[in-house]
Amino acid sequence: DPGTTMALALLSLDGDLIHLSSSRVTSVAEAIAEITLYGRPLIIASDKKEMPGTVEKIRRSFNAVSFLPKSDIPIPEKYELAADINYTNDHERDAYAAAMLAYRHYKNKFARLSKRLPPGIALDEVRARVVRGLSLEQALVELSGEEIQESSDEAVAPEAAPSEPKQSREYDEMIRKLRRLVSELYEESQKKDEEISRLRRLLKAERSKKKETIQRDAEVVRLQGIITNQKRYLRKEERRNKGMRKQLERLKTYADLKQGEDLVPLKVLDALSRDAIRRMRSEMGISPDDWIYLLRTDGWGMNAIRELADAPIAGVIVTGQSPRSQDLEAAFREFGIPLLSGEGLRIRVQGSFGACPKSSLLERHTRWREEQEQYERSRKAESIEVLFKSYRSMREQEVKKGG
Repeated sequence: DPGTTMALALLSLDGDLIHLSSSRVTSVAEAIAEITLYGRPLIIASDKKEMPGTVEKIRRSFNAVSFLPKSDIPIPEKYELAADINYTNDHERDAYAAAMLAYRHYKNKFARLSKRLPPGIALDEVRARVVRGLSLEQALVELSGEEIQESSDEAVAPEAAPSEPKQSREYDEMIRKLRRLVSELYEESQKKDEEISRLRRLLKAERSKKKETIQRDAEVVRLQGIITNQKRYLRKEERRNKGMRKQLERLKTYADLKQGEDLVPLKVLDALSRDAIRRMRSEMGISPDDWIYLLRTDGWGMNAIRELADAPIAGVIVTGQSPRSQDLEAAFREFGIPLLSGEGLRIRVQGSFGACPKSSLLERHTRWREEQEQYERSRKAESIEVLFKSYRSMREQEVKKGG
């Protein structure tokens, strides 16, 4: 069983286990040397229906007969074939299963040979010749011829040196085959080295191409990021330009209204809140001579009035439908912002702008200033009175202490 872990199973022609082992990274030469320690194999078997290259090289080195199953041996059958032995891993099991299947293939033929074989004939020699394709008769004739030749040699030249032992001839033959195998392995190694060099060059070229592709992709991603950012910036600028064009149109409309001699332009504020005031400042701007036309006063707060005072503005006109509480008027007077009623001013509104007659607005503004002066005088008088009362209280306390 070849592979990263190679396993060897050696059986006798009677099916007895002679040797079973496995080891990692065993070469063909090492496997051949290990097999030779136990003899010369007659049959080389594999558990695959096609002989693996490593197994074929071992078979050729011994000039052995190959045995291949009709299909790859299934795992359950391997367990059944190796049920009577102890093995340490699946590789040893597979090697033994292949050898045992080969033995079972020849078992009946070997049994028939034993029954037909005359006494005094070496059974294993006959088996070997029959396995290699000879009939029993041909095997017997071949064996008889060898015996007659040996007897004739002894009779003709009794004093001659004994012939070379059969085992020595087999070893010489094995050495020749091993040398031939080594030569083939060397050539194969050279081819593999060339293939490895070719694949390394190919891998280097592919890595270079991949690196170029990665760099190109990275550059594309970078440029796409720049393009995306530029598009985002362009859309932002387009929105900004659109807003500025609208603002410019509003300002032109407002400027046209200001040029009219009998009309005062108004900027419409939908609610008295900080957000609405800041939105107006962003869209139309706020200047000290601007009059604000306030549509709603509900939900007002001191922060919103303070925002208008910080702007600053000319004043605020409230619609006739919007109620003006005393607290609201007091808050506006506190900050000095004119708060006028729009009732009867004939205000015309178009979008974010409006207009009213200048004379009517000036009349109401003058009246508010007079009221504001009176309010401030009243506040000063109240302040002086508070100071006077505080001073008198302090003097009374001092007099009481002095007795």
